[in-house]
Amino acid sequence: MNTGKSTLFAACCLNLVMIGCALEDEDPSPIVIGDGAGGEMGSPAPGGGVMEPGGTGGTNAPNPGPTVFDCVDVEVTDTIPVVVESDGGSTGDDVGPASCAASTRGSADFVAFFRAPYAGDFTLSTVGSSFDTVLHVRVGGCTGRTVACNDDFMAMASQATVTLAAGQEAVIVVDGFNGMSGAVRLEISGKEDACADGEDNDGDGNADCEDTDCFLLCEDPADWPADWADKEDEMLAYTNEARAAGAMCAQDRFDPAPPMTMNQFARYAARLHSRDMAMQNYFEHMSLDGRMFDQRMRAVGFDGGQPWGENLAGGQPDAADAVTGLMNSPGHCRNIMNADFRVVGMGYAFDRSSSLKHYWTQNFGGSD
Repeated sequence: MNTGKSTLFAACCLNLVMIGCALEDEDPSPIVIGDGAGGEMGSPAPGGGVMEPGGTGGTNAPNPGPTVFDCVDVEVTDTIPVVVESDGGSTGDDVGPASCAASTRGSADFVAFFRAPYAGDFTLSTVGSSFDTVLHVRVGGCTGRTVACNDDFMAMASQATVTLAAGQEAVIVVDGFNGMSGAVRLEISGKEDACADGEDNDGDGNADCEDTDCFLLCEDPADWPADWADKEDEMLAYTNEARAAGAMCAQDRFDPAPPMTMNQFARYAARLHSRDMAMQNYFEHMSLDGRMFDQRMRAVGFDGGQPWGENLAGGQPDAADAVTGLMNSPGHCRNIMNADFRVVGMGYAFDRSSSLKHYWTQNFGGSD
C-alpha cells in the first residue's frame, strides 16, 4: 500500500479527513452473500496499483462453465448498477495473484462472475469494504487475461474501469492487502456514454447532463459563479504573499520565490476537479474516472512547461484559511514555495450536500 506522497502532489490538506464513496440519490439494491463466500485474505502485497487497458477477450457461453469459471463465488448478470456484499466467509486462492500486487499469491479471494448487459465501460469499486482491498479483473475465465488491476484508489478501497462487449464475461477478484480480511462490498456500475440523446444509457436513473458521467462535457469551466472566481483570485493573492515571504516547510528552508500568474487552462482543470469532488463527494488527486492531475490539465488544453503539480484543500470557506492550511502541511508548502512553478490555476467549488462543502484545487506549471 502506498503511504508516501511525492512533493509534487501531497495527499490532502492538514487535519482533513479523507472522504469515502460518492453519494447517490438511490443506492443500488445489494446482493447479500451468506456464509461460504468472501473470505480470509492472505499474503502481504506491495503497494501501488496500475490500471491496464480494457480488453475485449472472453467467452460468450450462456453460463459459467465448471472449469473456466470454477473459481466463482457469485454470479452477477442482473441489471446494473448492482452491489454484491459478502460477510467474509472463507474461500481459497482460486485465481492467483493480482498483477499489481504480486504478493497476493496464496491470498484467499472473493470472485464475482459478471456478464456485461450491453457494450460499454463498467466501473467496479470496493468502496465500503471493511478492509484494504486489491481489485483485479480477468476475461477468458479464472486464469484468463488480466485487463485491470488496482490497489488504493481511495484510502483502502480499489476501483477499476473495464470496457466490455455486450454479453462478454469477466471475473472480478477482490483480494486483501497485507493479510487483511473482512466484509466485501463490490459495486458494479455503468457509464453514460451519450450525453445528448435523452436516454439513461447506464440505468442509474440519470440521463445526459443530469448524470455525473457527462460532467466534463456538460460543465463549462469558463462560466463560473462570480463569487467562486473571486475566491480563486484571493487564493492566488494569498499564495503569492506566502511565496514572497519565504518559508520553512518542515526541515526545508525556501527563499522567497517570484509570484505565479494565473493560467487560464490550469484554472479550468482546477475548477473542474474541485467541482467534480464537490458533486461526487470525494477528496482525492485521482478522479473517480481514474485520471490524475496531469491528464486533467492536458484534457482542457494546458501545454505549459514542466514541472506540473497539484495541491488540494477542503473544508475551508475562505481562501486565507485554505492557504494557511496548505502552508502548514509540508508537501503542500513545498509545492507553493517551489520556484520552478511559475504559473498556477486556482479552482474553487461549493456543494452544501457534500461532506467538506468547500473544495480548493491548485494546479501548477512551469510556464504558460
